[in-house]
Amino acid sequence: MGPRGKPHAVGSGAEEARSRRPLSVFVLTLNEADRLRRTLRSVAWADERIVVDCGSTDGTPEVARAEGARVVHHPWEGYSRQKEFSLSLCREDWVLWIDADEEISDPLKKSIEAALRREDPPDGFEMARRTIYLGKPLRFGGWYPDWKVRLFRKDRVRFDGLRVHESARVEGTVGRLEGDLLHYSFRSLSHHMEKVDAYATLWASERRGAARARFADLLLHPPAKFAKSYILRLGFLEGWRGLVVASMGALYVALKYAKLKEVERPMTGSETPTPAGEAARPSPAPEAKPRAETPSSKEEISIDDFGRLDLRIGLVRSCRPHPDAYRLLLLDVDLGPEGQRQIVAGIASAYVPENLVGRRIAVVVNLKPAKLRGEVSQGMLLAASDGSAISLLGPDQDVAPGSRIR
Repeated sequence: MGPRGKPHAVGSGAEEARSRRPLSVFVLTLNEADRLRRTLRSVAWADERIVVDCGSTDGTPEVARAEGARVVHHPWEGYSRQKEFSLSLCREDWVLWIDADEEISDPLKKSIEAALRREDPPDGFEMARRTIYLGKPLRFGGWYPDWKVRLFRKDRVRFDGLRVHESARVEGTVGRLEGDLLHYSFRSLSHHMEKVDAYATLWASERRGAARARFADLLLHPPAKFAKSYILRLGFLEGWRGLVVASMGALYVALKYAKLKEVERPMTGSETPTPAGEAARPSPAPEAKPRAETPSSKEEISIDDFGRLDLRIGLVRSCRPHPDAYRLLLLDVDLGPEGQRQIVAGIASAYVPENLVGRRIAVVVNLKPAKLRGEVSQGMLLAASDGSAISLLGPDQDVAPGSRIR
């Protein structure tokens, strides 16, 4: 983030006579119909509102259009790339990024408008985010103020590319705004549990190969996290909610180290890998007719064995999010003379780096995931539910028999 001197507090002292600079707002969505209306109405005063949707099936685009927002459909490319794409759509020089589970409070709105009236404002502004947890704003436990850079000049910002808790980085000076960014992060306790599991998975996949989980990490870090939130940060003053969020924080820390430990070791033939971040497993597709015999009698099949299996190279004709499961994709793959085949693929890393339509992939057919040791494609896509294993290929890459798919 750019250099900070003293915070640029912006509020009631702004010059009301000067008209403010135009503002674009963008929101990323996937199945946010139940929360998006509140978000868009909180920025109804902006000059442009853009909703970038990556495949909602719950009517999210219709809600956005009803609120007067411009809707753009764009396949999911990961948090940072999706934001960069959204930023490219904005026509104004000043941009506000807001998530679909957030709301601009009235004091923050006034502060933003005052900042945009300033004669020589900083290059970006951060705002205090306040989480509304099960109906109550949190103040203690380390949850407030959660400073986030969300308002910035379009040409002075970049996104850091992290898979978990990514942020905007401003090249220049950064001021602070008065008023809260309200965050309705969790719909319920169950939703909180799902997000803890998903974020822990992303954290572990990001650090795979670069860090190792020690026994001491599992033993010491979770209780330390609980003590920090509940005692040192006064989380006990939040009543039962403070106890719950401190416990959830400790669970997240425990899970992320456990998942890192899990991906460090090879799977055995008795284990069935689950695509990272998968929340529900779809029903298996009908079993394909047997083709070439595979070495299924072995207890394990390593990545080096793929070239001796039944391998095909296919072309992705369509790609869309799975309607019933988090972080799964439905791929229609053209396998040439064998026709088209639908594959349900789990996303193992935070994102697929670009639109998969038109991409060539290697498909190892009739391989049971339970027999697979290791990932197929450097964490991009995992084994499919129909017994296939798939790997993205580069533009000039081919796969010869006996080669490693990695």
